[in-house]
Formats: sequence, C-alpha cells, structure tokens
Amino acid sequence: LPKEGTLVLTDSLWENVSKGVRMMERVCGVIHETCALAATQLSLLSGESNGFESTRVKEMVHNVVEKTYGKTPLDKVFQPIDKDVASLVAAIQAVHKTVDDGSLHLVNKLDNKYPPVIERAHTRKQAAAEAEGLRWQLEKKENEMVELKKVIKARIDDVSNYKLRLEMADARLEQCSKVDSQRETHLQSRIDELNIELKKQKNEYEETLDALQKELRNAEGENSELKERAKNMSKKALLQGIQSMEKDRAASPSRGTNPSVRNERGANSAEMAILENQLVETLNSLRRTTMEMRKAKATNSVLAPLAVANSVCGPFSLTESVKRRDSQLEAIEWEASQLSREESRYAFFTPNQTKSWKENEELRDKWNKDRDLFLFRVQCCRNRLNEYWARNHPGIEMPQLIRIEKKQRVFDESELNINSSTFKNICSKWGIATA
Repeated sequence: LPKEGTLVLTDSLWENVSKGVRMMERVCGVIHETCALAATQLSLLSGESNGFESTRVKEMVHNVVEKTYGKTPLDKVFQPIDKDVASLVAAIQAVHKTVDDGSLHLVNKLDNKYPPVIERAHTRKQAAAEAEGLRWQLEKKENEMVELKKVIKARIDDVSNYKLRLEMADARLEQCSKVDSQRETHLQSRIDELNIELKKQKNEYEETLDALQKELRNAEGENSELKERAKNMSKKALLQGIQSMEKDRAASPSRGTNPSVRNERGANSAEMAILENQLVETLNSLRRTTMEMRKAKATNSVLAPLAVANSVCGPFSLTESVKRRDSQLEAIEWEASQLSREESRYAFFTPNQTKSWKENEELRDKWNKDRDLFLFRVQCCRNRLNEYWARNHPGIEMPQLIRIEKKQRVFDESELNINSSTFKNICSKWGIATA
C-alpha cells in the first residue's frame, strides 16, 4: 500500500471482503454453538466424563449445521462447512491478488483538485460505507442476542427439570419416611407384646419350677425315710434270726419249746430266705448288666464313627455343630456380616446438590478411596476364610459367607448418544422434552 495518497476500494474488492467476513462468521458460529452444546452436556454429566467420543461430537455438529444450513444428512455434515471454508479461502486469495496487482485506484491528495460537489459525493459515499459497516455490526449483535436468549432458555429448562427432580425426590423421601414411621410403630407394638408375653411365661416358668422343686424335695425326703426304715427292718430281722438259730442250737433236743417262740422263729426264717433270694437275684442282675455293658463297649469300639448331619436336626447334631464352630470362624462371620451391611454405602456415589461441582469432585475422590479400602477389606476377609477352611475342613465345599463383588457398569457403544432409546426413555421418565 502507498504511504501517500488515498486508497479507493472498488466494488469487487468490497464484495470479496464482505463475502469472506460472512463465511468466517458462519463457520465460527457453527464452532461456537458446538462448543456451547458440548459444555452444556459436560455440566449435566457432573464430572463423570472429561470428553466425548468422535461419533457424539459429530452428532453435535450435525444438530448445529441443521440449524444454520438447513436439513443435512449425517454422513455429509461437514460438506457445508467445507464449502464455506473454500469460499473464505477464495475471497482472501482474490483480495490478496487485487492488492498485489496494484489495480486499485490510488489518487494522490491534491488541494482543490475536485470541485465541492465531487468532494461531497465522496463524503456521502464514505458515510454510506460506514453505515453499511455499522449495519453489519448491528446484525452481528442481534445474532449474538438471539444466541444468548437460546442459551438462557436452555438454562431455564434445565432449572425447571432440576426443580421437578427435587420435588419428586422430596415426595419420595416423605413417603418413605411415613412408611418407615408406620413400620417402626408396628414393630414397637410387636416388641411390647412380646416383652409382656415373655414376662408372663417367665413368671409361669418360675412358679412351675418352684412347685417341682418342692415336690422333688418332698419325694427325696420320703425316699430317704423309706430307705432308712427298710434298712433298719432288714438288719433287725437278720439279727433276730441269727439269735434264734443260736438259741436253738444251744438248747437240748428233748427240751420242750413254747409254741409262740416256734412261730416267731419260722417267720424270721422265711423273711431271711426271701432277703437272701433277693440278694442273689440282685447280684446276678448286676453280673449280667456288667457283661452286657462290656459287650456293648467292645462292639462300639469296632464300629465306624457315625456321620453327623451338617444341618441341625436334633440334640446330637446341635452339639456337634456347636463344637465345629470355633472363635475364628465366628469372627470371620461377624466381619462378613459387617461388610455386607456396609456394601450399600459404596454401591454408587450420590452428589450433594448444595455443593459446587468442584466440591462434589473432591467428595467423589474421597468416596473412591474409601471404596477401594472397602474392597481391600473384603478381599482380606475372603482370604482368611479360604485359609481357615482349607486348614480345618479340607475336601468340603466352602460356605458362601461373603457375597460382595466389584460392580462394573458396561454400556453398549450404540447407547451413548442422544438419539438412542435409553436416552429417550430416561427423558420421558423425568418429563424432559427431546428433539
């Protein structure tokens, strides 16, 4: 460009410049709207992803291109943009060629060269060019205002959806609290009834136990009394029989005896005979019982040990199951039950709506660390159970005490777009309108 003189823009040059500006504005508008849509999608994901796949980005570009250029197939989504870029390059090359050729009209500045009418015409032409530039800027600002209104409308729709979700969550929470309160009241009444019944049964048991103990003491007293009487009677009768026998032997055969004495001696002899027979029978029964016990013990020592059922179905199986359960297995079972109760806390992460996105990301990182520690505890408990069972019960199937596994969410790649059936079902469930 010359350092002196005036540069006169021709119509062709101005047309090429305007065309290049329009093409650049259209291409930049497509890129800007695509980036705005991607930012909105990322804000809805709440930090679950840091980017998008190429197919999803292509779908976003396709939506923006249809708004700007009209209906366009998905496989030809980049053709309008390529045409605008080619037109932009052609306009820039035409301007560059015009400037390099020096075909512009350069008019040196001369005092009073043109009459006032011509000067005024040049001034009006410049004013018209400035007005055209201002009009173009005004249209640009109006387009920006329209885009901002669209963004504000989208934000208002998002806020409405969030409010609807919050109201539904509050309603569900209130309903769950009512159900829990009713269930708690029912359980408390049932507990009170069971406590009253337990106290009643306890009182009846104590009364019955006192009566049985009293009867047992009375029976023991009567039994001891009868045993003492029988013992005294047996000793007395035996002593009298022995004395009468000695007297008979000492007396002469020709000497007469009293009839009453003979009767008493006959009675004592009969009682002694009965006692002797009872003693012989008791001794024989004792010998037979001893022999049978010895035979039973010998037979029992030869037989194989009885197999006890794993499930409790009687007092013997109950005793054996209690013996098999030692302190180490009980500790492992208690720890497994504790881990099962804690599993619900690490099923999924729930963001706090009152906190910002950055604070929720910090909470998510802390939750992931706690979940890794929980899975490590589960694996340690499972290893201790395997070692204990292999050491104490080899060859027996191990019980499933720990049923906690690491959950992984796997989605089909075809479902990761806004046109999928899964996305539409979720939107219809929450009352969100889809395009």
